[in-house]
Amino acid sequence: FVAYWWRWDPVGAGLSFRRALELAPGDAQTHFWYANILSDNGEAEKALAHYSTALALDPSSLSIQIYHGWAQLEAGNEDRAREIYSDLEKRASGNAIYQINLGDWAASKGDWQGYVRHFSAYARLKGERPLLVHKRLLELAAERGDHAIAQQALALELELANESRGANYD
Repeated sequence: FVAYWWRWDPVGAGLSFRRALELAPGDAQTHFWYANILSDNGEAEKALAHYSTALALDPSSLSIQIYHGWAQLEAGNEDRAREIYSDLEKRASGNAIYQINLGDWAASKGDWQGYVRHFSAYARLKGERPLLVHKRLLELAAERGDHAIAQQALALELELANESRGANYD
C-alpha cells in the first residue's frame, strides 16, 4: 500500500501484494488494499474479485463496503453502486470517505449543489482547516450558481495536485 500510494511504485506494490496474498490468502485487509490499487489502475474485474473476497472474509467492514461501492461505479455498474450506497446510507453517513465519494459522484452527474453538500459533510468530518476553508468557499460559490461551484472545485483539485507534486515520498 505504501509502495503504491506514497512511493508511486505500482509494479513493486503489485509484486508485494501478490506475495502477501500467497503468504496469507485469508487476510481481508490485503485483499481490500490490493483491490483498491487494482481499481485505481482501471483493472475493474480483478478489483471487484478482490473486494468480493475481502467482503466474504470481513462482511462487517464499513470501509470495504464503501470502497466496493465506488469500485462498482468505476466499473460502470452504476445501479449496483447505487444499491450499495443506499444500503450504507444510515451506517455510513458519518464516514468521510462515503461523503467525498458521494460528492464526486454528484459532480460527475453535474449535480453541483449535491457536490457542495457532500463535500461540506466530508470537510466537517475531517475537521482539517484547509478543507474547512474550501468548504466555506464552496458554500459561497453555491450562492452564485453551478458554474461558480465548478470553478471552486477545480481550484481545490489543482491546489491538491500541486501539494502532492511537491511532496517528498522518499
